Parts: sequence; C-alpha cells; structure tokens
Amino acid sequence: MNHAQRTARAASAAPIIALMNSRPHAVYGDRLDDAAYVSTLLASFDVDATEAPDAVAELRSLRAALEPAITADDEASVADGWRAVSRFSSDVLFRFQYAADGAPILEHASGGELRARMLTALTQLLESGDWSRIKECANEECKSLFLDDTKNRSQRWHSYETCGNKINAAAHRARRTAANAGSSPEHA
Repeated sequence: MNHAQRTARAASAAPIIALMNSRPHAVYGDRLDDAAYVSTLLASFDVDATEAPDAVAELRSLRAALEPAITADDEASVADGWRAVSRFSSDVLFRFQYAADGAPILEHASGGELRARMLTALTQLLESGDWSRIKECANEECKSLFLDDTKNRSQRWHSYETCGNKINAAAHRARRTAANAGSSPEHA
C-alpha cells in the first residue's frame, strides 16, 4: 500500500475514530463537552454545528452504541453493540439513484442529516474492510482508538512517540534495574 492509499484509508476512518476517542478515557473527560471539539467533529461529517441543534445527543448516542462493538472482549457484548447501532439507524432511510453510466448512488432520503452522515461514514468503514483494523492503544493509561494500517496488523500504540516509547522506556528501565539488582554484591 502506498502513502496516498494509507492517507486515504486514515482519512475515511478519522470521523468514526474521532467520535469514539471523544469518550472519557485515560486523562480525557468527555470531549463532547468541549464545543470546539464538537464543531471539529461535526465538520468531519460535513455538518455545520449551527445546523445541528441536537448534535451532541446524536453523537453521544452513536458513540454509546458503537463502543461495545469496538472495545468489548466477548461476542455477546459486540452483538449488543451492533443491535444498538441498528436501533440508532432505524429512523434513517436511504434510496438508490443511478448515474447516467448506471453507477448506483446512495442518497439520504429521510431522517436526521447528521445521523445519516454518521451512518454513511460507518458503513463506508465497514465496507472497506478497515473496521477490523480499528484497535485500542496497548498503553493501559491511554486506550485511544486508532487505525492500524500496518501490513501485518501489528501496531500496538496509537502513537509510538507518545505511548510506545513511554512503555518501552519503562520496560527497559525495569529490566536494567532488575539486572543491576541481580549483579550487586549482596546477591552474589
């Protein structure tokens, strides 16, 4: 995969990942309480904050439905999450239109505009196969979600510079301390 493809993949996943990373985790409170964050998040779904008076409630609703689908360890909880997403989508209708060349175009027909745009972004993420690449950072103090775009799906940290280096440096210090303790004269 070339750089342009990786950039496109990350851009298509970014709105859903940003929505999920708005949840309280690590040192962050609920980012949906921050008007600037909400405005940026809505812009990622091509929605103007001034035209979406119930936006925060809509964002919280989808986030709550999706969280177990992403972070749960058991199949029953994941299934419960997808049922909640289905309920979230129940009042949004789409229809197919066809371009002059016969290419199908899915259009929002009724229901909330923001809800439709969020569901469209989610559906594109699922159809691309990238849903399975969304991971939770391995740093227990972080837990941010990220898109693992490595070839072998081995990325562990949302940011190596922030989390990976911190965890690896701590592990190195612990090994060095243990090695030094084992070589001290009182342990000989």
